[in-house]
Amino acid sequence: MTSLLAVGLFIALAIYGVLIAGLWWHLERQFRHPLPEVGEPSWPALSVIVAAHNEEATLPALLEALAGQGYPSSRWELIVAADRCTDGTVALLGRWQDRLPKIKVLEIEWVPEGWSPKKFALQQAIRQAQHDHLVLLDADVRPGPDHLQHMAAHFLNGAQAVVGLMKLQLPPGPVGRFLSFERMSNWLACLAGFALKHPFLAYGGNWAYTRTAFQGVGGFEGIAGVLSGDDDLLLQKFARQGLPVHFCSHPEGWVLTPAPTSWQQFFVQRRRHLSASSHYPPAVQLGYGLVHLLNFSLWLGALGGGTALIPLLIKLALDGALVARSAQLFREEDWQPISILWTEPLWLLYLLVFGLLGLGGTRRWR
Repeated sequence: MTSLLAVGLFIALAIYGVLIAGLWWHLERQFRHPLPEVGEPSWPALSVIVAAHNEEATLPALLEALAGQGYPSSRWELIVAADRCTDGTVALLGRWQDRLPKIKVLEIEWVPEGWSPKKFALQQAIRQAQHDHLVLLDADVRPGPDHLQHMAAHFLNGAQAVVGLMKLQLPPGPVGRFLSFERMSNWLACLAGFALKHPFLAYGGNWAYTRTAFQGVGGFEGIAGVLSGDDDLLLQKFARQGLPVHFCSHPEGWVLTPAPTSWQQFFVQRRRHLSASSHYPPAVQLGYGLVHLLNFSLWLGALGGGTALIPLLIKLALDGALVARSAQLFREEDWQPISILWTEPLWLLYLLVFGLLGLGGTRRWR
């Protein structure tokens, strides 16, 4: 290894190490902040919003979970925007009126030009919401019985928006471990935004914000036509206005969602999610680019063999320790630290392939 290459690799490692140390510090700090105890009379009224496109098969489990919420039933309503459904979604919701009497069903029959389907569905639901505090869930997620309390507690603690996690119901074996690594990497990127006081990643299947905040940033104006981004692009609008955004680190504020059942489903889902990245602010794109450049440079530099392997091995040790700690805090119980040796290079390849494909977008919602 030439001396110039050696210097370059160790400089890259030093920068990467500082970034990892800062992220680790914030990760620990984030999980040390309990929310205040709140008495029942203080709970804010909530409007729970679900955008559903042909979700007859998935909605019953969500409705069952919502019916079991410990949140005072008089303090929340459910609004389901049924977007051009051709299955039994609307009829199913009608059968739940006895158990969830505060269901409002909005039947959306068309999407205007210049709007992505999900954003238009959410826009209509927000307009019909009775309350200012909005909790947004996907039709296929499974919240725990105290989910609404934990989201609402952040509002009472000054938040205008709350980012919650979506935990995958992982299959056993290598596929599950890769998906676990991919999810944890994404969550750590999300926390990096909070550490820099400019959050940029949210998860549309589990987050919350006030209608005041939504209207204050112009709603989906400027991003209405982007297929994805009803979460992260909107969150970035909140951040640019300096609105207080919280990360929900308590597991009761997280939800379960099914993992992709096929590679095709995985392909379509990730391509849709990544399509919004081309609309990120330049500073966010630059940050992503720097981290990935450091990653790729350390891996490519190691191809020289010999002492060029040392920076990569140190990097893998740092990554392995951080991901192992993340697995504890995020409760990814099946994670095996040794898996870092193959999940990370596969993840880098995944980022390269899906990042390029995501730039082209897709017109499929599901």
